Amino acid sequence: MPKQEENFAPESVWHTLTPNAAALSMPFCITEAGHFYAMESYLVERRRHESHLLLYTVSGSGRLITQDAELTLTPGSCVVIDCRSYHKYNTQLAPWNFYWVHFQGVAASAMLSVLYPARITAIAVQDTQGFTQLLEGILAQESSGTVADSMELSAQIHGLFNLLAASAVYADTNDGAHNATVAAAVEYIRAHYAEPITVDDMLRALPLSKYYFIRTFRRVMGTTPYSYLTVYRINHAKVLLCSTRQSIEQIAEDCGFRDASNFIAHYKKCIGQTPAAYRRDFGQMP
Repeated sequence: MPKQEENFAPESVWHTLTPNAAALSMPFCITEAGHFYAMESYLVERRRHESHLLLYTVSGSGRLITQDAELTLTPGSCVVIDCRSYHKYNTQLAPWNFYWVHFQGVAASAMLSVLYPARITAIAVQDTQGFTQLLEGILAQESSGTVADSMELSAQIHGLFNLLAASAVYADTNDGAHNATVAAAVEYIRAHYAEPITVDDMLRALPLSKYYFIRTFRRVMGTTPYSYLTVYRINHAKVLLCSTRQSIEQIAEDCGFRDASNFIAHYKKCIGQTPAAYRRDFGQMP
């Protein structure tokens, strides 16, 4: 049932779900969700909370502080954080009209790494109507604890991540040209990571020399285009290792690696263990 608190406007809603074993085995599992109209006094500060959190601002603004970032949450922007370390968020411009979703699941951490390969940032959502419809669908759904309900809620979170990934732009806020260049390269990687692409492929639609492109990409993203591509592939592999029974060979192919040996070598170098060991330690497929 919805809950109301004194530092929210009366129209604010808050749903709490109690996930069962079936829900917890899904890639994503919602534990709480809400739509708040927060007043000036609204503030949440935690050292640790066992979940991930999505915050999407409709109007007004909020402020978020984590161990690694301090962000202003403006209308149309969304951020996702891992709540298992210090975080604080509060109203900056009241009323702060925002949706929030706490979620867990076997793919939650891996998908967060896919969304933020370099650093956490507030993402400007492009399809605000579709994004809001998914959030409203989560709030409208009364879970009966069935596998079908758990799958539907998991799919809705995955849909939100898909829209965020399509919207994500990592930019140097002082340089629009660099922003556009890197955004185009990131979009190309996200669309073609499963193919045998190279830096030269990324450059074909960009009016830059290879040297200047790599230098610009590193400055904005904190890593090279090839390293970004490799980490992006690895993080997609994490999701598949945790949430499917696909073979190592099939995952290697689906994530753009040359073969299983190449995949295993890159995975061990990046994660510190083989894909099989990672699946054994973190996979939770029933």
